[in-house]
Amino acid sequence: MTEQEIINMRPGLDMDLALAEKLMKWVVDREESQRCGVAVVRWEEDGKEVWRWFSPSQKKDDAWEVLEKFPYSKMERVEFFEGRVTVNVTVWPDIDEQTSYTGLANTFPHAVCLAALLALRGGE
Repeated sequence: MTEQEIINMRPGLDMDLALAEKLMKWVVDREESQRCGVAVVRWEEDGKEVWRWFSPSQKKDDAWEVLEKFPYSKMERVEFFEGRVTVNVTVWPDIDEQTSYTGLANTFPHAVCLAALLALRGGE
């Protein structure tokens, strides 16, 4: 994906699947994900297979999990006019590096996901 393609991404299944696979390193059941309209992921924990839904582009709890993968992050909520809010989320993939990636969106989960995908792309 190009930087512009990432910036243009809307919250939803494509964004959630990309983060589940590339950042979280989970196995994704694509067929079930398409059927449910939400990322269905699995991993092993204590010798047992764990399944769950994962929607970081729309759910705050899942977005926080994405953010926790980065050693340093910054969030800003900007309201220029009453009711017009922009959320800026900046992540640093490595605390010792100067390189950062910022996602700008109308919601916190979407901004987190944009920043994370930009950071993943920067590492390619």
